[in-house]
Amino acid sequence: MGNSRAARPLVSVIIPYYNEAEHLSACLRSVLAQRGPSIEVLAVDDGSTDGSDLIAAALARRAGGRLRLFSQDHQGPGAARNLAARAARGRVLAFVDADMTAAPGYLRRIIAPIFMDGEDGTCAADEMVANPLNRWSRAWSLAHRLPPERRLPLDLPERSDVYRAIRRDRFLSVGGNRAERGVGEDKMEGPGLRRALCVRGALLYHANPASAGEVWLSARWYGRGRAGWAGSATYVRLLWTHNPLRSVTAALWAGWRDRSVFSVFFKLWFDMAVLVGLWQGKWLKLKAR
Repeated sequence: MGNSRAARPLVSVIIPYYNEAEHLSACLRSVLAQRGPSIEVLAVDDGSTDGSDLIAAALARRAGGRLRLFSQDHQGPGAARNLAARAARGRVLAFVDADMTAAPGYLRRIIAPIFMDGEDGTCAADEMVANPLNRWSRAWSLAHRLPPERRLPLDLPERSDVYRAIRRDRFLSVGGNRAERGVGEDKMEGPGLRRALCVRGALLYHANPASAGEVWLSARWYGRGRAGWAGSATYVRLLWTHNPLRSVTAALWAGWRDRSVFSVFFKLWFDMAVLVGLWQGKWLKLKAR
């Protein structure tokens, strides 16, 4: 389970990962390099099969006890965060995805409102795209009506129900992530829990899907997750939104809007994957993990 540390850390950074060999090393290094508060990093292997666990183990041996390793059968990132939160020793939990890197000063900025202003939690308003020049990544952003360099809109509301940092006692008091949901599992609500304050200037770099295969898996994951807990009306609306006939029209519109033939193909590919995921989630009961 990893080495212990004599002094109790102020912040526990939780990083779940599943088959993230391409990104995991950069993610862990960017977090371990953060200056300011005393931290521990809890990396949770969610049943990886691509050697990600070996990458984490190699870094842990050099991290001087600051990186603690956990593992579970493949249950999804929500269950992994909940597992690590129970073992965490910090007063505040910070969540970083394995395909993210944190800019210098990120951790200090994201936790400041919790310690200085008494906030329950915070979110990162400036989540940027790590691979904006990749054509699949660019098409992903355009399809979500975002600039190629941003993962979140500039006009993000002041508060969110997705937390990048939260007091550990508040996280545990509301039951943590809704691991059974898949999509939306990281949204939290509960009695007395104040919505997360969106912090500007805390920079995270997050990789968009960068190939046909990655786009397919991400879109199918979305479909499975929404089908798993959406009501009948929402499920029908999703089928209408992504059905082939409507998708062709939307794809042609996307191509004209973006002045890109590739956007036409991307939209058709994305909607097809969402439809497959909706079918798998509803009728095969496959989870979004």
